[in-house]
Amino acid sequence: METVDRLPHLMVKWKVKKGGTVASKEQKLAEALAEATESHWFNPAQMARILSDQPIYTLDQIMELVKWIIHYQDQRYNSERINGRTSKGLMLAHQLKSDISKYKD
Repeated sequence: METVDRLPHLMVKWKVKKGGTVASKEQKLAEALAEATESHWFNPAQMARILSDQPIYTLDQIMELVKWIIHYQDQRYNSERINGRTSKGLMLAHQLKSDISKYKD
C-alpha cells in the first residue's frame, strides 16, 4: 500500500491498495470490528467498559458512532421486515431510533 494525499486541503491521507481502491481509517476500523465480533470469544461488555474510560471528547465521538449505527440498522430493519426477516438487534435499533428522535438536541 502507498499513501496518497487525495484531499490536501483537509489534510487527509488515504492508504491505497493495489488496483486503486481507497481504504479509509473508518473502513479499516469497521472491518476490524466486524471481524472481531464474529469471534465466539468477543465480549461486547468488556469493549464497552474500555471505551467508557476514554476522555469526554472521545466518548462523544463514540456516542455519535452509536447513533449512526442505530440509524442505519433502523433502515435495515425496515427493509428486512418487508422481506419477512428481522432480528433482535434490528428490532432494538428500531426502538432506539424512535427514542433518539424524541431526545434530539
